[in-house]
Amino acid sequence: MVSTLGSFGEKKVIETIIKAIRKRKLPLEIGDDATAITVASKYILFKIDTIVGKYSLLPGMNYRDLGWRIVTAAVSDIVVKGGRPLSLLMSITAPSDLELEKLIDIMKGADEAAEFYGTYIDGGDTNEGSELVLSCACIGSANKVIKRNPLREGDVIAVSGFFGYTGLGFQYLLEKKELPPSIKNVVLSKTYRPIARLDLVNVLEESSEYIRSSIDSSDGLAESLYQLIKCTGEGGIIVDNLPVHTTILNAIQDFDRLLRAVFYGGEEFEIIIAVKRGFENKVKKIFEKYNKDLIFIGNYRHKLDGVYFMKDQKRIHIERKGWEYFS
Repeated sequence: MVSTLGSFGEKKVIETIIKAIRKRKLPLEIGDDATAITVASKYILFKIDTIVGKYSLLPGMNYRDLGWRIVTAAVSDIVVKGGRPLSLLMSITAPSDLELEKLIDIMKGADEAAEFYGTYIDGGDTNEGSELVLSCACIGSANKVIKRNPLREGDVIAVSGFFGYTGLGFQYLLEKKELPPSIKNVVLSKTYRPIARLDLVNVLEESSEYIRSSIDSSDGLAESLYQLIKCTGEGGIIVDNLPVHTTILNAIQDFDRLLRAVFYGGEEFEIIIAVKRGFENKVKKIFEKYNKDLIFIGNYRHKLDGVYFMKDQKRIHIERKGWEYFS
């Protein structure tokens, strides 16, 4: 019987690919947010991201937003490992009947993002295909890199910002769920044009010795937490502080909807870190030194299995769900 990608799902497909190729020891191994090599005592980081137009072009989103989004995705994976972007490459596959103006808008949006992140699009490739597919490769550099290391008992989980905006945005755009006027503009703004946290590179570098592991939230908070557990091999994470801004809490009365938006949104591009037990205050002070927020949301426990949210002294199991190709 012939095996198809759809019978595996994206994560198992990636695992199969990794097993099929030769590997070497790297500062950041295959499977982390980015890959790195060492050149003249510095780390050079690499990342490539791809989006498919029919999945990523949301209702109301323009083609400039699409270009912005693919660059942001690639830059975010460099940043979360402690790197700064140096150069970008773009690859575009498009059908021959795509309007030229739309292609130009994609590149203008991508260039706007490149300028915002302090770099340039220095080359790329174009191809003809049946669907619009965009890829962006980002090359970065770092003085120190933060690996996705196995967690240890009591490690504290923290995030760089609030969640729920993009989750509510996807609910509004794809599920036609209403948004209160008080939050509609900010929700759609963060959904259409998310921002990679390049402003945190100095903070991450200074606090790196106290950080056990890091990952960005491109696949959603729940999936990111499960990936941290996976690299540990066992255990679970208790979330006892929901990282939601008060304006969102006040606007969304349906708690189940809010919980789904927070854990299963994705593309927030916030940074999630596991702080070594006992160093929470040290890391918090470093973030405060740079006037940056850090929200402690829970901790790792090796006797637990999965991700749980504590509400009214009861555990709510957070299932492993998130965006996945080939599913």
